[in-house]
Amino acid sequence: MLLILGGWLLLALVTTTLGWSGWRALVGNRPAVRPLPLEALSLTGVALLLVGLAPVSLVLPLGSLAVRGALGVLVVALLLGQRRAIVVELCRWWATPRPAAWWVGVGLLALLLLVLLLYQQLGSRNPDAQLYYLQYLHWLERYAVVPGLGNLHGRLAFNSHLFLGTAVFGIPTPTGTYYPLPPYLNTLLAMAAARGVTWAIRNKEARYTAWAGAALLLFCIYFYLFRGWVASPAPDCALVVFLSFTFLLYSGFFGPYHVQGRAGRPRLLLLALLSGAAVTIKLSALPVLLLPLHALWVASRPPGPAGVAEEPTAQNWPRLLGIMLVIFLPWLVRNLVLSGYPAYPLPGLPGLPVDWRMPPELVLTEQRLITNMARDLPRADWYGPTDTAWQWLPRWWQQEWLNSPITMTLLLLAAVAPLATWWRARQTGARFTHPGWLSAWLVAAGGGIFWFALAPDYRFGMGFLLVLAFWPWLTLPMPRWLGRLVLVLVVAAMLHLLRDPIYGLRHPRPGAVAALVWPNLPPLPPTRPVRLPSGQLVRVANGELGACGETPLPCTHALAPGLELRGESLAEGFRVAWPPAAQQK
Repeated sequence: MLLILGGWLLLALVTTTLGWSGWRALVGNRPAVRPLPLEALSLTGVALLLVGLAPVSLVLPLGSLAVRGALGVLVVALLLGQRRAIVVELCRWWATPRPAAWWVGVGLLALLLLVLLLYQQLGSRNPDAQLYYLQYLHWLERYAVVPGLGNLHGRLAFNSHLFLGTAVFGIPTPTGTYYPLPPYLNTLLAMAAARGVTWAIRNKEARYTAWAGAALLLFCIYFYLFRGWVASPAPDCALVVFLSFTFLLYSGFFGPYHVQGRAGRPRLLLLALLSGAAVTIKLSALPVLLLPLHALWVASRPPGPAGVAEEPTAQNWPRLLGIMLVIFLPWLVRNLVLSGYPAYPLPGLPGLPVDWRMPPELVLTEQRLITNMARDLPRADWYGPTDTAWQWLPRWWQQEWLNSPITMTLLLLAAVAPLATWWRARQTGARFTHPGWLSAWLVAAGGGIFWFALAPDYRFGMGFLLVLAFWPWLTLPMPRWLGRLVLVLVVAAMLHLLRDPIYGLRHPRPGAVAALVWPNLPPLPPTRPVRLPSGQLVRVANGELGACGETPLPCTHALAPGLELRGESLAEGFRVAWPPAAQQK
């Protein structure tokens, strides 16, 4: 538990320093630009960290002393180089008045952080963490990008940039390695939720109180659905946080803004950074790139009757393209090295003519597995061809209705959301030609369709589905008494969710004293040793889709026929020889 708190503080220092420095450099001498809240600055720092580590991971192991030392030196240099500005900001914060609403927000934030802390201490129930997350993180810590790593385990070719930052902050403990970055992101969404409640209490206009609860709504539903995963390094959880912040920023939750002219350029580039980072975390976020494109279109429109855009506005195109190039070029290179394909496991894309390229049948198998599992097909049909819509949709609907009523409620709300959006847009005068809740909802609608058509597992599309279902309703006026009632119900629900962690504290299990220092980490799963034709020892998990956990490298759930090392060391990667029978003699 103490290690969790220490990890949060360390990440808050590092990411906020990076984000604040980047935002300060971007804003420059534009006093009209509205400052970002602390949680948005920290998330910006996380995005900058992931973008910066991507090219480094091509040549250096991220767990090396060189990488961690360089990051530490960079943070210290930024703090010392901007010490006067930091003192000014701290003095300004200290002099800010703190009314009763501020203390209510602090109390709510303390409750949300306590819930996150205790649930993280319980450990993760995410099966993918044991299946391949921990193995992937150990590869990142000990080696630069490994050619053909997907040949060892198909899911090791999943190229999520979240793992890059996660690997840098890995902390060894007597029971395993603790990775604080993904759970830390949840605290940022909790901060946004508490900030919205503070604004709602301070605002005397009742019509704003419903919208002020947007972040609290996102946090509560997200935490309820993923509460068993908050301790895992799952990209699914981090993606929901990134998408939530991106949509909140674009909808004006953190205050009014514009994207036109020189004063609007920092917000436009920030949207591009967060959206691009979200896509590199998980490819299912691809439709969120429509947000910076929409902002760019708005910024490029003629500002007045003269019909000519400002010259600085015309310079947004190369800047936006430059950011996207910096974000996606290392991501593309990592994909090609890990699997031999530019966007694994998308089918139909040509691969490189290299010996480490994964066999097409392995790529197709992984793609079918993802789609068929998301469509709730029987286990025996996971590796078979995908069904047509009229075959899988009734079965999927029935399974989701029985097993995931919250997801079905969100889908029903999303089904009527277009009518609600049309009605509220007419009532509020919202236009898609301006940044705001309407344009954000339209992008979320595109993301929802993308999710439903390809792989309708709630983990992949929750960031879009929440916005799609609730955004138009948050524009409704809410009486202040109703807002207070909702806040009381949220507090009661959080206290109710604390019963299991508190019960665990009252009835400690073996090792409870050690759990006060570091979190509960899972034990090593059983594996068996198998030797490749080259003599390399590989650990193979027991059972179909068995878990490797933190078993020493290399480990896989099953050996592909013909698997062999490309050289004499693991750093040179793996390939699948053909025909495999000739290699196994």
